[in-house]
Amino acid sequence: MIRKLKLKMILLSGVALLILLTMTVIGVNIFAYRSLIKDADKALEFALHEYIAPDNSPPPPKDTEDVSFEHRYFYVLLSYGGDVITVDTTGLPTVNEDGAVSLAMEISDKTKNGFLYDYRYSVTEVQDGKLIIMLDCGQIHEIVATFILTSTIIAATAFTLAMVVISILAKRILRPISESYEKQRRFITDAGHEIKTPLTVINANVDLLMMDMEDNEALSDIKQQTERLTALTNDLIMLSKMGEERKNEIKVDFPLSEVVMEAASSFDAPARAAGKVINKRVTPLLSMTGDMRSISHLVSILMDNAVKYSPENSEINISLSKYGKTALLTVENTTDFVIERDVLPRLFDRFYRADPSRNSRSGGYGIGLSMAEAIVNAHSGKIFAVSGGPHHFKINAYLPLHSV
Repeated sequence: MIRKLKLKMILLSGVALLILLTMTVIGVNIFAYRSLIKDADKALEFALHEYIAPDNSPPPPKDTEDVSFEHRYFYVLLSYGGDVITVDTTGLPTVNEDGAVSLAMEISDKTKNGFLYDYRYSVTEVQDGKLIIMLDCGQIHEIVATFILTSTIIAATAFTLAMVVISILAKRILRPISESYEKQRRFITDAGHEIKTPLTVINANVDLLMMDMEDNEALSDIKQQTERLTALTNDLIMLSKMGEERKNEIKVDFPLSEVVMEAASSFDAPARAAGKVINKRVTPLLSMTGDMRSISHLVSILMDNAVKYSPENSEINISLSKYGKTALLTVENTTDFVIERDVLPRLFDRFYRADPSRNSRSGGYGIGLSMAEAIVNAHSGKIFAVSGGPHHFKINAYLPLHSV
């Protein structure tokens, strides 16, 4: 559990950091690109002013004048009929007149600023026709590409270093929680073993007394309660052990279909006595790798839960089928009380009962589904509670299959 909590903490921190860095990099690059485009438009404005301004006109603003010398551009003047009137490529000698005219023709029908290949252009209607000014922005595009690459590399490096730091800090932050959880687990296990001894003694003494005093209601009640308390203690110990790291656990191949069918069939008699019917649909020849006793216990928990909480004269359905690379174990039944959808995730909490009216005598102790979840998690599976309606309850458990 602590390992999963650590991984979840690192994952959430990593996602948040990744989103923040991505938004920062995108924002900075957009700002830089817009700044360079603004600079290019100022250069076009200056070039236009140079072309159309009379000799006695006021000079252009200083910011456009300063930036104009950093760019290269050429002019093409077209008549409104599309004929070439003037071509001036002195500002960009690398482009000949034919090339300038060819480029200008591609944007002759445009009316606004824009991009054509590596050129930023402006189209202005003047007295003689359309004046097309094209500014070489190849250097701007190279600067932008370099800036994007550099900022991405810096962000990726920062993300990697941050994730290393987060991983180290997460271990330290979760250390008190890990120690507290370990102490709690040890306490439950040790206390359970200590309680089992007096319970065994009490149960043995009750058996001796019942041999001398037959049909004693008080002794029968004591025996029943000690057996229930012993079962609860064993369940708590098992649940505590399920939470341990099980790296050295030995898992074996076993016939899953047979285990499910055998465990489910053991509830036929109790269900029949309560006027209930169990329908079994088990796909044959399915096998998996794991702890056979735990899986059998899982089926028993789910079936016991269904038999306890289903009304009289109802049906209980259990099925096992292949679902991709997993086996889908489903147990569904109707209930005589309403299960709200927002309650479903809490059903796997320890000592939680969906029906508050049931006490421990009639409804168990509320740790059955917690144990079922622990067993499924120990086998790297998933378990969910599903409600098909106010009085319909279903448990889906996905278990990794062993391919034969």
